[in-house]
Amino acid sequence: MDEVKPVVLFETEGSYPYSGGGVSTWAHILCTELQEEVDFHLMAITGNPFVEPRYKLPKNVTDIIHIPLWGVEEPVHYFDKSIPFSAQIEKKARTTKEIVKQQFIPLFKDFISCLNDPFQDVDRISDVIYGFWKFFQYYDYKITMKEPMLWLVFKESLFEKYIENYDPELGETPKVLDITFGMRWLYHFMMPIASPIPKEINISHSTLAGFPALASIAA
Repeated sequence: MDEVKPVVLFETEGSYPYSGGGVSTWAHILCTELQEEVDFHLMAITGNPFVEPRYKLPKNVTDIIHIPLWGVEEPVHYFDKSIPFSAQIEKKARTTKEIVKQQFIPLFKDFISCLNDPFQDVDRISDVIYGFWKFFQYYDYKITMKEPMLWLVFKESLFEKYIENYDPELGETPKVLDITFGMRWLYHFMMPIASPIPKEINISHSTLAGFPALASIAA
């Protein structure tokens, strides 16, 4: 890699390089036309792991971080295949119930607060997302997000919002099945925030303000 070139973390979802369409065509043109000026690391979010590139990638696309939101339960397998399996075992061993309780639960409560009131100060929301990212660089995503304490915190927050402070405009009170599905969605949709960000990245760019843009906050 030419050290003079800036390195861009290029974040996509449901498009380049695994799907065709207008966004993918634009992204391919962008990468191709900037071969001599910019290097790209692609962070490509897809719906499942069984995809193949639809484009011949230019030489300045130096890496692809593929994150399938569904069809996997161990997202780390798709982040960096150069990380030895032993490092993943160590990560899991560090992720104890006490660690989750002391370090992650406070962050998760702040996160749920932001979900319930998305018009809070943007710096607070950014700090929470960045806190998630830092935590998952050292501790295991699956063990943390499957911890029953998180489900209880999520349930209690909904109970407070829909029952203790009842507002007819909120609609029907969530049932146990709704809460369970909500936690399942959070588990899958937050996977991008567990991805390591390459140290050589100078700038990040997302093709849309959705799940791939979470990594930009960490970057």
